[in-house]
Amino acid sequence: MGISGQGSFNRKRRRDPAGVLKAERERERERERERERERER
Repeated sequence: MGISGQGSFNRKRRRDPAGVLKAERERERERERERERERER
């Protein structure tokens, strides 16, 4: 079933924390950009 496929996908992601860390860093950068924009106003 599709559920089993999703499980394997989640497991793979957990095994590769590098990708997760990258996403977290990207989100942080976006937040910083938003703060800078607010300060300019």
